[in-house]
Amino acid sequence: MRRWRKAAAVLMAGALAVAAVSGCAKKQDPKEIYSAAVEKNSALDSVDMDVTMKMAMTADEESMDMEVSSNTKMDQSDKEHVKFITASSVAMDGMNMETTVFYEDGYYYMEAMGQKMKYPMDLESLTAQIQESVGSTTLPVESLDTVEVKKDGDNQILTFTANPEKMNDYLGQVMGAMGDVSQVSGLNMTINSADGEYTIGKDGYYTDMKMNLDLSMESQGASVGMILDITGTVHQPGQPVEITLPDTADYVEIDPALLGAS
Repeated sequence: MRRWRKAAAVLMAGALAVAAVSGCAKKQDPKEIYSAAVEKNSALDSVDMDVTMKMAMTADEESMDMEVSSNTKMDQSDKEHVKFITASSVAMDGMNMETTVFYEDGYYYMEAMGQKMKYPMDLESLTAQIQESVGSTTLPVESLDTVEVKKDGDNQILTFTANPEKMNDYLGQVMGAMGDVSQVSGLNMTINSADGEYTIGKDGYYTDMKMNLDLSMESQGASVGMILDITGTVHQPGQPVEITLPDTADYVEIDPALLGAS
């Protein structure tokens, strides 16, 4: 019996030692998890992503709703032949406008309101265009105020609040994606609050995001309140993306200055 008690004591001591070591193991900081996911997504050569932005504006007793939905596909695995296409729709006041833009062989193509146009674009300008489209789902880690993480099966769910004062660059990207609302003369925009969540899969990529922004706008003495809800989904990150571009035969070359591009 003494022998068994001694063996049990040894086993218990070993178990306690393992538990102590496990308890001291460093848990990864939620912001580090987020930063690693953003870095991994940013390194993707191919992307297939959906983004929806729902905007509700109120001024005095009037209100207006607007929804922008888009699907973006990008493949830059061949740096000399980058492919990019975004199909988007804007719904407002019972009207719906659809736009398709894509890039092929040094030209930027656009189809909107029955018009088909094209103009030359270098890869540097295209990269900026892609970053504006993809960047609407990514907040700079410096802007995150609080971040909490929980497990959901193989996924990690990051819930966050953001510091409004550190989101100016992000807001510029979002407004640009919604049609250069920020270019309205004398427009001042303030973020009152921002929160949301990211879903990070077992491979370390973020696959889904939700964000809620409460904003105030002032222009020429008028005040407008805005609630902006953004959702994004990255489909099968890390996998090749098949892109079929439209026929370019009917596109008319124009001066990009006519569209405010350069």
